[in-house]
Amino acid sequence: MRIWGGIMELLRSLTISDLEPFLADPTQLNTQPKDFQLAVASYTQTPRPLLEVLVNSPYAPVAEAAQLHINWAGEISGDGQNAVEEVLKSCYLGQNDKLAVELLKIAPVPPFFLSEWVPSRYLIQALSNPYLPPRYHLKLLECLAQEPSLEPRLQVAESPEAPLAILESLVGDLELAIRLAVQYNPSCPPELVRLVQGQHAIACDCDTDAEQLANLAQSRWDWIRLAVA
Repeated sequence: MRIWGGIMELLRSLTISDLEPFLADPTQLNTQPKDFQLAVASYTQTPRPLLEVLVNSPYAPVAEAAQLHINWAGEISGDGQNAVEEVLKSCYLGQNDKLAVELLKIAPVPPFFLSEWVPSRYLIQALSNPYLPPRYHLKLLECLAQEPSLEPRLQVAESPEAPLAILESLVGDLELAIRLAVQYNPSCPPELVRLVQGQHAIACDCDTDAEQLANLAQSRWDWIRLAVA
């Protein structure tokens, strides 16, 4: 705590004029005390040429702070979010699903914070979180689409935000309710539904020749393979 208190004191007193001596030769930052380097890496006005030196610092806290700096990583809504996620993935945070689930109600919690043991109902609830970035929303939809029980897959099949790749995986689901939900999903192309229904009709036809059945037996859709069987 004493160390961080010193760094915060440095940060509070730091001004852009303190950085000017290093602009001509940014590598001189490497000769400075680690506390000063960390303060510079955390200072909001630190220019990119100085950050370029600090991101390669052998001192991990300095390198990490520089990597997350807005002048290096970019805005949090863009590349900056990628930088934050990469840092978090490499940190040991322990597993606390209960905390993550509670935060999911009000915050943009990255899906990799959640273990495989989180019940799907909490992931379904998270879909209504207005603070969830689109890519996190997509990850949750992908997880729910792979759930063995009906309700999670049905939620995805009914979601207008479900991308085509996920709808394609569900359009030939064994459950009629899911196939119908995909069929009436405004994001699902009608030709995709006609394709699956046409293959199913061929697979069910007792006059279909063996070669066609052999091809349909390799279908990606369980509904088609079951009809062949």
